[in-house]
Amino acid sequence: MFVPTGNLGRAEAALLQERRHFEHCGAVRALVRAPLRRDRINRTFLPTGNLGRAEAALLQERRHFEHCGAVRALVGAPLRRDRINRTFLPTGIPGRAEAALLHNLGMSDYIIGLTGGVASGKSEVALRFAALGVTVADADVAARAAVEPGSEGLAEVVATFGPQVLLADGALDRGAMRRLVFDDVDARKRLEAIVHPRVRAQLQGQCATAPGAYAIAAIPLLTEGGGRNAYPWLDRILLVDVPEAVQAERVMARDRVDADLARKMIAAQATRAQRLAIADDIIVNDGVLDDLDAHVEALHRRYLAFAAMAAS
Repeated sequence: MFVPTGNLGRAEAALLQERRHFEHCGAVRALVRAPLRRDRINRTFLPTGNLGRAEAALLQERRHFEHCGAVRALVGAPLRRDRINRTFLPTGIPGRAEAALLHNLGMSDYIIGLTGGVASGKSEVALRFAALGVTVADADVAARAAVEPGSEGLAEVVATFGPQVLLADGALDRGAMRRLVFDDVDARKRLEAIVHPRVRAQLQGQCATAPGAYAIAAIPLLTEGGGRNAYPWLDRILLVDVPEAVQAERVMARDRVDADLARKMIAAQATRAQRLAIADDIIVNDGVLDDLDAHVEALHRRYLAFAAMAAS
């Protein structure tokens, strides 16, 4: 990312990155209308005052609940602290049943959803987390497994779109499938209705058995696939953001396509604003790849701290 010129090092860059995140995060600004201060324990910006570890944990979970539209639609009651499940729940409602909407009790203590648009640099960020020993469950891998030869998913695809989407060996003709759904919104929605539930189930299963303090679910189409409503077990969402002009340049260079097709590929996904709206943490990846190292390391420390608080 770009930072002001001068003698800014890793610490200052990390502070600037987190401050930029808070500028994006209207949900927290609506909850606490006070200046932000640097919290040394939790390495994040918090409202001014004497907020410590416990209060930071409450604020973090409150932010998660404010994002969770599915639960808000179900209950309009005040929130209470649920000691067993370590989350906020509506008052007067049994803890475990309602908590299942927010956090699967059998899963790792903390799950991060990683997302971003085409050519944003999601894969590079995922590789850096994996290098730090974090389990990364990949939605693209899960999507391929969902329609592999002999699977129920592939059988449903063939029943929906016909045998012309198959290769001679019985595997899915991915090129034909892409062409079929690229300009047909209804066809794309029918395909997503087949693939996305299977992807969610596989990602959730991988996260359930993940070692370590936290795990990451890399979901490129998280916004398009329903966001937090579809993935209520995510504790935070990390967005790899990039200006659209830079995004288009990368698509053209990577895929060897012209500007018109690059714009169509970007337009086929959620807008940048829609992705920003669901993000808790943001890496602005408009610089060189080496810039990602410091951001990932800072977030790794932050997620370890949040996971420790959730487990306490």
